[in-house]
Amino acid sequence: MTNLEDWVDGVESWGFRVVDYDEDTMYFEGIERDEDTMVTYRIAPGVFVAYINIKSRYHSENAVHSGRRGYRIAYCLNGNYYTHINDSKVLITSSEVFVGRAIPESKASYGTQEGIVAFNMMVAPDEIEGRTFLADLSREFVDVVKEIKDIGFTVKRKDALDEARGLIEALAKADRAGIGLMAFRLLATISKEQVSANRKRYFQETEDEFVAEMEQYLRENLKEPITLEQMEETFGCSKSTIINKFIHTCQYTPMKYLANLRMMEAERQLIDTNASMTYIAESVGYDNPSNFSRAFKQFTGLSPSAYRKCFGQSKNDK
Repeated sequence: MTNLEDWVDGVESWGFRVVDYDEDTMYFEGIERDEDTMVTYRIAPGVFVAYINIKSRYHSENAVHSGRRGYRIAYCLNGNYYTHINDSKVLITSSEVFVGRAIPESKASYGTQEGIVAFNMMVAPDEIEGRTFLADLSREFVDVVKEIKDIGFTVKRKDALDEARGLIEALAKADRAGIGLMAFRLLATISKEQVSANRKRYFQETEDEFVAEMEQYLRENLKEPITLEQMEETFGCSKSTIINKFIHTCQYTPMKYLANLRMMEAERQLIDTNASMTYIAESVGYDNPSNFSRAFKQFTGLSPSAYRKCFGQSKNDK
């Protein structure tokens, strides 16, 4: 028996089953589609990396299993997905690295489109052993993140994004040495991250009334030039109240969340339709296609035309 098997009990609630394992690696496949896979590597005592490769449109509800509690670093190279940390809804994307709590249950997790390539790195403080360099680095990371609340924080530094992409590349090749190297480089980078006092203020617990309505309002008005002033008038709350409530529940300010929704809708249209770039830009609130293209590349790392070429209908039909 290996403590990797702590991942097994109840993992079916996430939509996976174990198909094989060795001392430091556990292999999963999707219950509904065996082409959906996950591989979990133990790269050091208390440090684990799960490589997630889901071809389908992922969705799970009320997932609970006996996995570890601790802290996580998460990144999504292809696609985007939401998950919950208790009542906080967090988005994992390609434009930033998410850092937050790791808990073995979630009331809902789902992809925003078909196809997710991502990783979850988890650090379990109680399992870190010894006084080695890697153990000390793991403890340093825990010390940096131990005060965060459920909503976590995101890192957009170029070095962190490069290391996250490098880790995905090593995971895709099943390169164990590369996985360990890139994982600990990313841990070291995150450990140097300074979370601003203003951001920490948003970690404080607040009531989340109206947030679901605000989120729905944003989703239904992607084309409109929404402002905080409009939301203030619509929902009868001050701008500062709206921002605080929204960040606590949905990770971002309303305007940043709206920008993410627009980019994810653009991704969907580029994959599922043959609509023109001008039409897609206008449908997600951009009058200027050049501004849309610039924002899209910043979000995904690819221009809209390159994204359609990689993931669009013609690619999927081959």
